[in-house]
Order: sequence, then C-alpha cells, then structure tokens
Amino acid sequence: MLFSELNLCQEVLDGVRDMGFDTATEIQQKAVPVILNGSDILATSATGSGKTAAFALPMLHKLFKKKGTGIQALILAPTRELAQQIDEQFWSLGYHTGISSATVYGGSDWAVQERALKNGVNIVVATPGRLLDQMKITTYDFSNLQMLVLDEADRMLDMGFIPDVRSIINRLPKERQSLLFSATMTPKIEMLAKEFTKGKYERIKIGMPAPAKGINQVCYQVDNGLKPKLLLHLYETQKWHSAIVFASTKRGVEQLTRALNKKGAQVEAMHGDKEQKYREETLERFKSGKVKVIIATDVMARGIDVDNISHIVNYDVPNDADDYIHRIGRTARAESTGDAITFVSRNDMRKMKDIFKIVDSYIPLLDVPAEVTQDEKPGDESKDKETPKQPKKRGRKPNRQKKQADENKDSTSEKPKKKTSKRKNPRKKQDDSQKAQPQSKNKRTGTPPRSKKKPEKQLSPKQKIINKQDKLINQVQQSTMPDIKEEKKGGFWSKIKNVFVKDGE
Repeated sequence: MLFSELNLCQEVLDGVRDMGFDTATEIQQKAVPVILNGSDILATSATGSGKTAAFALPMLHKLFKKKGTGIQALILAPTRELAQQIDEQFWSLGYHTGISSATVYGGSDWAVQERALKNGVNIVVATPGRLLDQMKITTYDFSNLQMLVLDEADRMLDMGFIPDVRSIINRLPKERQSLLFSATMTPKIEMLAKEFTKGKYERIKIGMPAPAKGINQVCYQVDNGLKPKLLLHLYETQKWHSAIVFASTKRGVEQLTRALNKKGAQVEAMHGDKEQKYREETLERFKSGKVKVIIATDVMARGIDVDNISHIVNYDVPNDADDYIHRIGRTARAESTGDAITFVSRNDMRKMKDIFKIVDSYIPLLDVPAEVTQDEKPGDESKDKETPKQPKKRGRKPNRQKKQADENKDSTSEKPKKKTSKRKNPRKKQDDSQKAQPQSKNKRTGTPPRSKKKPEKQLSPKQKIINKQDKLINQVQQSTMPDIKEEKKGGFWSKIKNVFVKDGE
C-alpha cells in the first residue's frame, strides 16, 4: 500500500516524499487508519518495522487539520537516544506542516526545556523521569492535550518507569487519545493498556518478533578469556564497515573499550553513565562513518535508527530472548543484509536454548579459529605450561615429608653431637667468659669490667629504708650479738626493725 492511499494531508505526504518513502509497512497500513479515526490502540510489532512513523504520520495530520495552540501531544520514550530520534523524525515528516516539537530528557539544558514547555510547543517528546521533575517544579499547561503516546512500553516497564508514567498521566486531561506501542505483548502490557486508555482499545499485532530475513546469524563457542582476542581477530579479518558490540554491563563496556584501544582498534563506548553531549557526539560520528565500532549496553538495542550497520556482536548473551531480537535488529534494516555474531560460553547455553526457540532459522555453532587459540609466541609454550605446575609442587605435603626423611637419613650420626653441643656450649661459653672477664680491663678507668647484671627494679623510698635497716641488723647480729641469730622472726629484732621503720618515716 502506498502512503498516498492512507488519506493523509498533502503537507504530510510531502514530508514522506522528502525522506524517500513510497510504500507503507504492515504496521503503518494497519495503525494509521485506526489512529485517524480517533481510537485508542495497543500495537505490537518487531523492531525496525516502522512503529515511529505509524503514530507520527496520523498525529501530524490531525494536529495540522485542527491548528490548535499549546501542548497538543505528548510522547514518552524510555531512553534519551530514542526521544531524540523521534523528535528528528517529527521534524523531517512535519517540515511542511509548521508544527513545532521539543525534547525533554536528562543531560541537556534545563532552562531551554523549561522555556519550550512554557511557550507551548505543539509536540513534546520526553523521558518520564526528566519530565516529571519539570512538572514538580514548574506548572505547565496540558489542558489542550489531545494525544498521548507510550513508545517502547515494554522497555519502560522493564526499566521501572511505570510509576513515573502514572504520575504524569494523572496530571493530564482524561479526554484524550492514548496510543501504546510495544515490541512484545505480555499480560502486564495489556494491563497497562487498560489502565492508560478509556478501557476500550484496538489490538494491532504484526506477527511474532523475529529477526529480519537478511541477517546472517552465527555463534562461536568461546571461553570468556578468549573473547577479546576473538573480537579483535574478527574485526581485523572481516573488515567491518560499521558494527555495534553489545555487552551486559557498563563496567564491561569500559574494560573492553580500553583493551581494544590498546590493541590499535578505534572503538568508543556508549552507556547510560556517559554525558548526554558525549553520547550525541559519539552517535553522530558513528552515523557519519568516523567511528566504525561502538561498544554499548542495551541503551542502543532499541529505537536507534542507524543505516548500513554491517555487523552486530553479542559479546555477552542477553538474559532475555526478546533483547536478542532487538540487538540484532539494528542490522539488515530496510530490506538490507547484515551479520549477527554471538559469543557463547558454557554458562550461556541455557540462554541460547531460549533464543533458539524464538528464531526460526538454524544458527550454526562454530569453533574458535586456530589463530585465536594459538599463543602469540610459539617458543613460550613450554614456559606457559610449566609455570602453573610450580606452585602445586611447593604446596604438597608429601614432598616436605620426603625432604625431612632424607635429611634425617643423611644426618643421623651428626644430630646427637649437635644436640649435645647446643646444650653444653652455652655453659662453656658462660664459664669462659666469666674467667676471661677479670683479665680484660676497661680502657677509660683501667678497672676490670663488671659482670652483667639484670637491671634492678626501682624501689620506693620506704622500701629503700627497710633494706638499709636489714643490712644494719645483719651487721649487728654478726659482730656484736651472735647469740641472737637464733631468734625467730617476729621476735626482738623484728621489734627493732619496726622501731627503725617508724623512725625512718
């Protein structure tokens, strides 16, 4: 079906013609007439099927015919890149209509976004989080709103944006046309459709999500340690024109980017922690061909429309089979061809079984090329094999026992002599030192050195007096009163001692 058969105004058709489109896709053929009639819809279609134009064309037509003022349409998208891409398509398709649009998402100028909302642009394309922050601080006029679109509703559900979406919708007029577009149809999506619409909506389902026919899918069974080397080997041998490498985590994206850049490959990273300006510049360089490879998280798996992507690499197997479809859907768009390569480790086989159930075509599982498994220096193979065995030998108990047994056998005759010498030598040395001490004299005083004594403990003044008194008593006993030596303790001399102490005190 041609676009001219969809009852669109000439201004909209001129925009379609400028973009070089003539024939409408299946989702556009079914969705455009329903939206023009004013019905709420829940549409599901595979990625790359033209969902954006399916709601953009009838929206531009209706707004152009009514010629209202203020914010008349609101489109919510899960990511900044998708919101920016939707706005670009509205600008291209609606160039001849004069309808204005603006984007509201994090990472861009707050004041510019606030000014656009206050001035009353016709179409607002926003991410839920940033728009809700704007609405909490500043009051905006949504009384003229006619249409609400939730694009990639399943993705917003997975990312946890539904509470923010509810808060936004509660501040909008109830009399409006609601459109939900999703790549998958699940019970939760149907519940959202009932909640956000008038209760009655039309379902538009375009087949099951499946890869495009022009995608050549291949899997490599590879260990995690060889993945970077295999990726670099494929990059050099296949001569990628433009490629996106998907990793599961932001940290993994950064590590892989640094590793490949050290090897000489020119790659750039793309994930949610990057600043918006950097992400926009990287995406523009990728579209223009200045950057050939981007390593990204699933932020680029949906809604990013880049032409002529030759290769998609799943460095990490996605947890969901639908995410696999969205990832490889970045290539072979608009009836072109492309390659999809997946690195599968032993732990990823369960995930791949779920993917095999969705994909109709057979995906061959290839072995890693010999160039990747071989070491860079063949002469070092023996060293690499010997090094991991060395620590194991050191840690074995039988080896220690053998060494001890061998030492015992060799030194059975010597050990008892050593033991006796160890016991007797210290005493001999002490005796010899005591005998040799009086012979040596101090160089300064000329007196023989004193025997080493342990340092005396510091005594209290009272204890010092008692010690002096004991010495005097002993002298008296030995010289003048020998008979009193037989006195018991606590007798006469103890009384004298107490008297001396009292006098000393």
